[in-house]
Order: sequence, then C-alpha cells, then structure tokens
Amino acid sequence: GENGPELEATGPSRIFNASQTRSMLGGGGNADVVAELREVRRELTELRAPLERTAVSTDKTAGSTDQFAKQFNNVSSGGNVVRTKAVPA
Repeated sequence: GENGPELEATGPSRIFNASQTRSMLGGGGNADVVAELREVRRELTELRAPLERTAVSTDKTAGSTDQFAKQFNNVSSGGNVVRTKAVPA
C-alpha cells in the first residue's frame, strides 16, 4: 500500500489499510480480546489439571495391573498353591 503493508482477508474480500493492519498486528485496541484470551487459557489450564491427574493415576493402575498379572501367573490353576519354580510346559 501507499502508506505501508496492507492485509487482504480471503473469502468475501476485505482490504484493511496500513493503519488498521498495524493496529491488528501490533495489538493496539485489542486489550479486551487479549484479556478474554488469557481468561480462556486460564480456564483451559484448570480443566486440564484433573485430566492430567487421571492420566497419571491410570499409568499407576496399569503398572499395578501388570504386577497383579505376574503374581496371578504364579498361582496354580486351583488357586491354592504358589509356584516357587518354573513348571515345564
């Protein structure tokens, strides 16, 4: 543009002049939008926290399940005797 870079948004075309483009890219006049975006990010962080704790808990449960499976494999088919050495197949 004659007065600096301009921005063209595709779709129904709209040309933003150099001053408008500078304002949009420089954050000028967008304080409300920036504040709202920060609030959304804060809420997202709060929503993710329980999910991340659940993921850690699930990982621990998976480890416990593996331990249980190994112990279960040491029990005879009747469930009364614990094998202390390998039984030939």
